[in-house]
Amino acid sequence: MRSAIREFIAQSTRPLEAAFLLALEDPAAAEPFLNELATYQNADGGFGNALEPDLRPPESSALVTTVAFQYLTEANVAADHPLVASGLAYFDATYQSSKQGWNPIAETTADHPSAPWWDYQASLTSPQWGNPSAEVLASLMRFGGPQNQTQIEALSKRSVVRINEITDPEFHELLCFGRLYEQAGADLQAALWPALSKLIVIATETDPLKWTGYQATPLSFVKSPESPFAPLFAPQLIEADLRRLMAEAVDGSHWPPAWSWEEAHPAAWQVAKADWTAVLTCQNLQILESFNFL
Repeated sequence: MRSAIREFIAQSTRPLEAAFLLALEDPAAAEPFLNELATYQNADGGFGNALEPDLRPPESSALVTTVAFQYLTEANVAADHPLVASGLAYFDATYQSSKQGWNPIAETTADHPSAPWWDYQASLTSPQWGNPSAEVLASLMRFGGPQNQTQIEALSKRSVVRINEITDPEFHELLCFGRLYEQAGADLQAALWPALSKLIVIATETDPLKWTGYQATPLSFVKSPESPFAPLFAPQLIEADLRRLMAEAVDGSHWPPAWSWEEAHPAAWQVAKADWTAVLTCQNLQILESFNFL
């Protein structure tokens, strides 16, 4: 199954994932990956161009730029690399002091065939501050320098306020907080953990009989045995989720998205679906390999 998955990724119409996997295995092979990632970056330092396949505008946005930083973080790219430095400059230039954070998506989103749930005006008033601001903070902690410390301290306080005011958790925002937790120092981790751990359990479906469609399962948060969130779920439940993941692989080689916006934009969705299949197949391969489940 491993070889079938890797062959599928290698033949994907989106070459970023294949180059990314090679860079993870051999840091000397990082240049092709970085060159691929650079094709999604704009002159303003931010990332767009459908790096997040549901968001198709070429223009940069904070949310899509956080996706780029997920790749940069996993590949352990140096903080002084031009992709990183210009990305941080984009975050600095687009910070909104009135919300002590970032607007998630580009104003031009409606001008391009994107997922209909990404509405610019609605995003401006969304209460889900953590998506993407908590994750931007994670990137600042991972890659920023002394010049970012004042902002990091202020945003850290804001993140604690937000995590403690959530009563109806939305799992995408919790994923952003999870990435923040993994980059945070001990004091911030201690401040986030009580609420974050409780909310992750609330937002995750833990009944295997209900693992259908698009939802959070334990593996949404537990990407490896070393994950700080692994203790939140019984080992037997994580194993059951791994078996679900294996069973859902189409032809034992790939995973298509469990959602669709084909009715809104049929042609664009076919491109986005192919992109998402490459992304999800790469992510699921990493999870299965980390648990030695292949």
